[in-house]
Amino acid sequence: MKQRQRIPLLYKILYFITKFNIDFLYYRKTYYLNTKNIPSSDTPLIIVSNHQNSLNDAMAILYSMKIRRPHFMARADVFKNPFAAKFLSFAGVLPVYRQRDGMENVKQNLSVFSNIEAFISRGNTVVLYPEAMHQDRHFLGRFYLSYTRLAFGAAEDSNFEKEVFILPSANHYSDYFHMQEDMLQIYGKPISLKPYYELYKVQPREAQMKVNDMVRTQVESLMLNIEDEENYDAIYFLLKTYGKKFAYDKHGNPNILPLKLKTDQALVAILKKAYVQREDFVKNLYADAFHYKKELEELKVEDGMINRTIRISKLLSSSIVLILTFPIFIYGLLHHIIPYHAPKLINRKIKDKLLHPSVFIGLNALLLIPILYILYFVLCLVFTHSLLIAFIYLLTLPLSARLAWNYRKYFLRFLQKVRLYHYKRTMNPRFDRALFLRFGLYQSMDILVDEI
Repeated sequence: MKQRQRIPLLYKILYFITKFNIDFLYYRKTYYLNTKNIPSSDTPLIIVSNHQNSLNDAMAILYSMKIRRPHFMARADVFKNPFAAKFLSFAGVLPVYRQRDGMENVKQNLSVFSNIEAFISRGNTVVLYPEAMHQDRHFLGRFYLSYTRLAFGAAEDSNFEKEVFILPSANHYSDYFHMQEDMLQIYGKPISLKPYYELYKVQPREAQMKVNDMVRTQVESLMLNIEDEENYDAIYFLLKTYGKKFAYDKHGNPNILPLKLKTDQALVAILKKAYVQREDFVKNLYADAFHYKKELEELKVEDGMINRTIRISKLLSSSIVLILTFPIFIYGLLHHIIPYHAPKLINRKIKDKLLHPSVFIGLNALLLIPILYILYFVLCLVFTHSLLIAFIYLLTLPLSARLAWNYRKYFLRFLQKVRLYHYKRTMNPRFDRALFLRFGLYQSMDILVDEI
């Protein structure tokens, strides 16, 4: 008989509060794709994903599903703080020890894994990252088979009477480190382990490897996987620049993350094939890409701006917009200056840059934003004695946060326009060189795309 997992009221409250903070305040746009492929909440299930980020990856999966209470695993050292340990345990995060934690601690993993297998077999969900590490690059690392051992162990826990599933998935980000960027969580097709039960009983390793091959193939097809580590930076730069033109040429919109992901996958495949067929040509192309990238950095402009016509009338109109909307920026900034800067104080002590967004999200979504919004609401109610005014004021807060951040982006883009106008007026030689490099780079890429 399937046992439905009880979800505490506090968990539900925190779920919806943090989901709003992340979907509306932190990200510009979130895409949850193929969620129809997620089995029902009473299915013994392991969700497997690539690990491009830290806490963000886990939250992407959590908020893409109808509310349930999956279990996650994290390295044991994050449980050293007693408060963190209690909260992580409440959130369904379990500690896993590594060899550097000492062999005595590593032995505790046996009981942790045994509990997880029983948890899965009771019809619950566990989220695992087979790469066992995160990185700030778009590639798929080696898959460790511990997740397949847990999956078959869960089946064995029920005497192979229950059908255990593994659901491949992937995440993708337009930017790892900044707010108001786009995030995508996409699911593949669930894989039943039932056809492999008999093989597992006699050849467990063979069964695990067969399942792992299928899972990895699906995950790889769902994500952006740049396998060429040596030329990664050049390839990624081309995706961010020429990749936009390539997307439009393929009748896609580079501003819509799922469509950009598809065209980026296609362009990476072309570059991979071209490197085999025309290695010298592609190496020179990558060198040109680096040269062009350096020129853009010196000029402090983006590729998408450099070819634009900048008129003084446009600069004046943009100036007027900035002046008129400045009070909105100040309103949003003053209400959110603590949530924006407080995580930075903590992140100064954290060397792993990929943990910085996790600290920002965790601290704000769970603590600072809810507390400050409640405080602002109460203060407004005290001073105005009007519940309606206080409620309207509360509604303006998250909207002002988004507007303030977008004002900042608009202002930075305005500065680029001013620079470009100055470069063109003064006939800056570096600017002319950058234009020449861009023309040659794009022309070479067009030739390559047409040939392959």
